[in-house]
This record gives sequence, C-alpha cells and structure tokens, in this order.
Amino acid sequence: MPPANFPMKDRVVFVTGATSGIGLETARSLARSGARVVLGVRDPVRGHAVADEIGRAGGNAEVLPVDFVSFDSVRRAAGGLSATQPRLDVLVNNAGVARRRRETTADGHELTWQTNYLGHYLLTRLLLPLLKVSPAPRIVNVASEGHRTGRLEWGDLELARGYGGFRAYANTKLAQVLFTRGPIGYEVWAGIFASQWMKVLTLVVIASLLYHVWVGMRDIWMDYVQPVGIRLVCQVFTIVWLVACAGWAIQVLWRV
Repeated sequence: MPPANFPMKDRVVFVTGATSGIGLETARSLARSGARVVLGVRDPVRGHAVADEIGRAGGNAEVLPVDFVSFDSVRRAAGGLSATQPRLDVLVNNAGVARRRRETTADGHELTWQTNYLGHYLLTRLLLPLLKVSPAPRIVNVASEGHRTGRLEWGDLELARGYGGFRAYANTKLAQVLFTRGPIGYEVWAGIFASQWMKVLTLVVIASLLYHVWVGMRDIWMDYVQPVGIRLVCQVFTIVWLVACAGWAIQVLWRV
C-alpha cells in the first residue's frame, strides 16, 4: 500500500507489465487507493481483462499497449500517454523478462537488455516532461536481489560473449539500480512476496529456521543448565521469543 504521506486519490499512475505478478498487484493496490491507473501491457486482451476487473471493484483503470522489445512501441506509448493525460504523477517501471538463450530484437539489441533496461530508460526520458507537470512526481524502478550478482562488462554490455540467462537478467537489474538516482526516483526490490503461495513458502522457511534455533537451545540447556528451575525459565523465555518472531514474520509478510 502507498505510504500515508503520499495519498493516491486521483493521481495518474502508469504501471508497465501490469497483467501479472508484481505489476498486477501494484495496479490493483493503487486503484483501491483511488489512483487513476494506466496499464502498460503487451497483450491488450489481457490488459482489458485486468481493467475490467479493477473497474468492477470500483477502481479506475485504462489500457495502453506497449512492447519493450520495440523502441517504436515505447515511443507510441509515451506519445499516447502524453496526448491523453494532463500529467503523470507516478511511473512504475516493472515489466521484465528473462531468456535462457540469447535473442536479438528488431532494434539490434539483446532482448533482455532492451526489455528490462533500455526500453524503460527510453520510456522514462520520454515521459519526463509529463512527470514534471505533477507537483510531486515519482519514478519507481522495480529491481531485484539478483542485481547483487550482476557484473557490467562495459565493452560487452549485451553479452555477445558468455551469455547466460540469469547473468543477463542480473545485469539488467544492476543497470536499473544504477539508473535510480535523483529526487524523483525509487528502487524497489522485487522480492519473494509477490504472491500468496510465496508468502506461505517464506513462512515455512522461517518456521524451519526457528525450529532449528529451538533444537539448538534445547540441547544447550540439557548439557549445560543443570538447575531445573533455571532450565524451565530459559525454555519459557525462548518459546515466547520464537512465537513473537513468528508473529512478526506473519505480520510483515501479509502486510506487503
């Protein structure tokens, strides 16, 4: 949900990659908060289905086709948005792909590099005049923890040599992080909390870690803490702490 000090009522928001995953959930959440959401989609049929869903829930959403494998498509989308909106309050650069094999776009660039970075860079530059009309514009670049493994080879940014699917993806996310600078930019890590089942999986992992902490502490008590009373106090304290940790994890996971 948007922060309380940045109300979304009637703000114009453009979300790319808005038909699934993080983009879809972002569009839904912003629409519930009162924003006028423009859905940047590659597939207009799926886009209109999402817009209809948001409309039935009382939100306001419209569809704008954009395919980041084509610079012409990006330019058309930016031109269409500028022609129909008086301003742009928030741009969410979310759309992205990962390809196991290296592919080249019609523009002559490696597909992952163009889709995840170059296309969004171009879109952002083209929409800056519209963003500057807003009194408090924001640009959100959805990055990933994968950026930590990225290594940009300045002489071979598009990996003509030594291409790997995850390597290409990580490099684009690193480029997004480096691009996120200035007073109107934010970086958001696309973590593992994008869907309910991933939240449950994360909670299982946390529960497993807490269980192993319990087993380790129990063994320490049995071996080194002889007075029964002190051992009981340690057990109760640790159980309370573990329950508090689990409760905190549940609260955080289902709040995002």
